Amino acid sequence: TFFGGEFAEQANGIALDSEGNVYVVGQTRDLPAAPGSFNSITGTSEDVFVLKLDPTLSEVIYFAVFGGSARERGSAIAVDSQGAAYVTGLAFSEDFPTTAAAVQPNFGGGTRDAFVAKLSPDGSRLEYSTYLGGALFEDGNAIQVDETGAVYVAGATASSDFLTTPGAFLETLPTGAQRAAFVVKLSPDGSALGFSTLLSGGDREEAFALALNSGKPWIAGYSASAAFPATPGAFQPERNGADDAFVARLSADGSSLEAATLLGGAICNRPFGGVACDQARAIHIDGGRVIVGGDTLAPDFPLAGRSLQRTFAGGVAFGDAFAAILDLELTELQWSTYLGGADEDQINSLLT
Repeated sequence: TFFGGEFAEQANGIALDSEGNVYVVGQTRDLPAAPGSFNSITGTSEDVFVLKLDPTLSEVIYFAVFGGSARERGSAIAVDSQGAAYVTGLAFSEDFPTTAAAVQPNFGGGTRDAFVAKLSPDGSRLEYSTYLGGALFEDGNAIQVDETGAVYVAGATASSDFLTTPGAFLETLPTGAQRAAFVVKLSPDGSALGFSTLLSGGDREEAFALALNSGKPWIAGYSASAAFPATPGAFQPERNGADDAFVARLSADGSSLEAATLLGGAICNRPFGGVACDQARAIHIDGGRVIVGGDTLAPDFPLAGRSLQRTFAGGVAFGDAFAAILDLELTELQWSTYLGGADEDQINSLLT
C-alpha cells in the first residue's frame, strides 16, 4: 500500500509483532496523527512517524507523529512481546519530546543527537523518550529489544563527551578520531544505562546494523581506521583499502570485544567525498552463521563459496550490494557474493 500526504514521506524501518501486525518508522512533513495516536509536533519540518497496520495492510491501527521545532528522522524500529514499539533516529531539535526520568532528557548540543523512544502498545503515548548525544553529533541507526524489555541501540558519535559507562570496552573517543561507533543498552523503563560503549580504531567508525544473540549484541558498519581492533584469528585483521566493512560481537555487559573482523577490498574508486568503499548495513544471526549485507565499490571484494555473482558490475556511489556469511567467531568467510548491476545496489535489511 501507499501511505503519504502532499509532501514527501520516507519509511526507513519495519517490524512485525506476533500477530503479524506491521510497524513502520520514518519521517513526514505534513501527515497528521490519527485520532487517539500520540501527537507532539512543534515545528513544520520533518517529524518522526510510527505507523501500525493490520496484517493485510488495509487498516491503520495507529499513526503517531512526534518531533520538535527542527528536523527529525526515524531510522529503525523494534517491537516487544506486548506490542510496544521502540524507535531510534536523529533529532535536530532542542525541544524534541522527552520524558522526565529519561537517561538524557536534554539535548546534548551540536547539530543533532540520537534519540530512543518507546510507544505504548496502543500508540497513544510515549512511555519514555531520551536523547543520546554530546557536544557534536550522533546518529541512531539500529535498535533491538530483548525478552526483558531492555533496549539496545547502535549508531555513531563524534562527541568526546558522549555518555559511556565505567568498565565499558571503550569509554572515551580516541584523540583525533572523527567518529566512533556506539552501542548502548537501556533499562526497560529507559531511566538507566545498562552499558554504553564506543568502538573505534582512532579514525572513523559507524555502526549501521545491530542483532542480538544469546544476550550479546552484534554490530556491523564500516571502519576507516588503520588500527581497527580486530580480534585474534579474525578473517581480515587489517584494513585493505581506505575503509572496510566490519562485523563485531560484544560481551553481554559491553565490557569486552569478543570477536571482530574487517571485510572489504583493497581497490576502490570513490568519485564522491565521504563515500565509503565497503560498508555493512545489515546483520542477522542464524544458528551458527553470521549473515551480513551491505554495499561495496571494490572490484576485489573477498569472495568465497559458490558466489551467485563473482564480478563487480558497477555503480559510482554505492557500487554493488554484497552478501556474506561468516562463522560465529568471525575467523572464516564461508560464502559471499556481489549482487548488482551497472548502477547503484545496496542491501539494507536481512531475514532468514
